[in-house]
Amino acid sequence: MKHLFKLILSLGLLFSSAASAHAAERIINFDSNIFIDKQNVADITETIQYDFGSDDRHGIYRYVPVDYTDDKNNTYHLALTYLETKDENGRKVQSENSKSNGNFTMRLGDPDTTITGIHTYKIHYQLRPIVRQEGERGFLALDITGDGWEVPIERASASFRFEDSVSLADGKCFSGPPGSTAGCLVQESFPATYVAQNLNPHEGMTVQGLLPAGYVANYLVAGKRAPLTAEDIQTFFFIGLAVLSGLFVGWIFLMRYLRERRRKKAQTIVAQYEPPAALSPGEIGLLQDDVSGIREITAMLIDLSVRGFMKIEQTSPKKWYKKAKYTLRKVKEPTGLVSYEQKLWNQLFSGRESIELERINKATMSAAITQIHADLKSRLKKKGFYGSLSSEPGMMEKLIDTGNITDAGAVEWAKVEGLRLYLKVAEKDRLNFTDAPQRTPERFNKLLPYAVALGVEKEWAKLFAGIDMQRSSGWYVGSYPHFSSSALASDLGGSFSSSFSSNATMSSSSSGGSSGGGSGGGGGGSW
Repeated sequence: MKHLFKLILSLGLLFSSAASAHAAERIINFDSNIFIDKQNVADITETIQYDFGSDDRHGIYRYVPVDYTDDKNNTYHLALTYLETKDENGRKVQSENSKSNGNFTMRLGDPDTTITGIHTYKIHYQLRPIVRQEGERGFLALDITGDGWEVPIERASASFRFEDSVSLADGKCFSGPPGSTAGCLVQESFPATYVAQNLNPHEGMTVQGLLPAGYVANYLVAGKRAPLTAEDIQTFFFIGLAVLSGLFVGWIFLMRYLRERRRKKAQTIVAQYEPPAALSPGEIGLLQDDVSGIREITAMLIDLSVRGFMKIEQTSPKKWYKKAKYTLRKVKEPTGLVSYEQKLWNQLFSGRESIELERINKATMSAAITQIHADLKSRLKKKGFYGSLSSEPGMMEKLIDTGNITDAGAVEWAKVEGLRLYLKVAEKDRLNFTDAPQRTPERFNKLLPYAVALGVEKEWAKLFAGIDMQRSSGWYVGSYPHFSSSALASDLGGSFSSSFSSNATMSSSSSGGSSGGGSGGGGGGSW
C-alpha cells in the first residue's frame, strides 16, 4: 500500500489534458495548407474530416503547443492567433479557446448539441514565428498533425507556399511515433505537398526543410518572448481602460469580501460526521477554499476506486533507484457519474480495460483538466453557490438553516469546515465527539476522498493506524503484505510533479531528422 498516494497525485497531474477518443473514432483525412510569409507568420488552414462513429459527441478539440522545450533544453515561445472554424457546409463552428500549460486549445462544437458520424472542421489560425536560423539560412521544422491524437489518422497531407515563388529546399517528411525516421510521400509539385498514411494513435507527421537566407525577418529564437498578437494589443488597450474602473470595482469586491468574511466568522463551526448537502469530494474541495486543483482530481480518483468502478494495482514497488509502477484496471462500467467524473473516467478507460501509469500520454491532458474544474464550479453554481440560486427542488432548503438566503454560502462553508474539523482532530481531542460514528475500515474508505480534498488525509489515517483495513480495501492491490492507512497518508505528501511536463520534448537538430521536433503539432480528440 506504500506509495499509493504518490501515484494518485501524479495521476492528477497527468490528467491535465484532453479526454481520450473512443476506439471507434478516427480521422479520415487531415489536410494542412500552410503559407509562410516574409514576416515569419505561418497562416495555417487544417481541414479535418473526423468520424465520431455511433457515439454522441459535441465536437472536437484541437490543441497546439505555443511554449515548448527541445532536447537541448532550449525553450521557445510562439504566438497563436485563432481566426475561425467552418464546417462542411461553410457554416461557422462555435469555438471556446483557452491557453494553459503551454498549449493553445480550441474546443469546437456546441455543448448543447450532440452529433454522430462524419463531420468536417476547417480550422484557420496563424502561428508565429516558426522558422529558426541555421547558419545563413532559415530552418523550418513543422509538426503537421502532432502526436497527441488519441485516434488513428488514415491520411495526412501538408502543402506549403511561400512569397516570391520561394520553395522549401532539401525538404524531408517523417511519420510515425516521436523520433521515427520513417519517411512519407513527397509530391514534387508546386506547391510542394507531403502525404502520410495510416498513422496510429500518438503518431504524427513532420516536415523539415531550408529557406533562402534573409527570406524571413524575426527568426524564432530560444528564450525570446512570443510576439504580441492582435488580441494581445487589444487586451493591453482595454487593460489600460480597465485600470481606472477596476479601482472602483475592486473596492466593491473588497466590501463584498469583508461582508462574506464577517458572515463566515459569524458561523459556529460544529463537527460534521457526513459530507454536507450531498456534495462530492471534488465539490467539497472547491467550496472549502475556492480553489480547484490537484487535490480535487486526486480525491475524485480515490472516490471512483472506493465506489468500485476501478482498481489501482501497484505492479512494481518503489526502490531507491527507480519509481514504483502502477496499472489502473476497470472493474465495471460506471453508472450515475456526473459530467466531470465522466471526463476523468473517459481519459482513463475509453477504448481500453486497463492503462499503465507510465503509458498515459502527458501531452494530451492539459485541456480536460480545465474542463473538469469548470464543470465543478458550474455544478456548484447550479446547487446555489457562487451567487446563483439552485434550480434543483429542495436544494436551498438543505443549504439554509438560518432563514437568511444571502448566508447560504457561508452556512455551507461552515458545514465543510465542520467536516474538516472532524477528520483532522487528534484522538486525544475527540472525546467531545460523543455521538461520532464508530471507526471502521468501511468508514475510513468512505471519507478518505473527502479528507484528501480537504488536505487532512494524514490526520484521518492516523486514527485508523491500528485497525486491520485489508478486507475492506479491495480497491487497491499493492506489492506490500499489509494495508497501512498511515503509509497511505505518508505517501500522499509526495508528488511526481517534477517528472511531468504538458509539452512533448522537441528536437532542435535539422541534420537527419525524425518525426516530431518542430513547431506546431499538438493533438486533439472528441468531447
